[in-house]
Amino acid sequence: MHYLKGLDREQAQIFTRLEDLVSAQHYVRLIDLLAEKFFVENDSTQIMQ
Repeated sequence: MHYLKGLDREQAQIFTRLEDLVSAQHYVRLIDLLAEKFFVENDSTQIMQ
C-alpha cells in the first residue's frame, strides 16, 4: 500500500532565506531600507573609521 510520509516532528527545518520568515509588512523591512539608503548615500568606508 502506498502512502505519503510526513516530516519527522523532532527534525529541525532549515530555511534557505531569511526573507521567507519575515512578512512583507514587518517594521524590520523599513529599518533595513533606511539603513541601506544611509550607507549608499554616505560612503560606508568613511563611517566605519
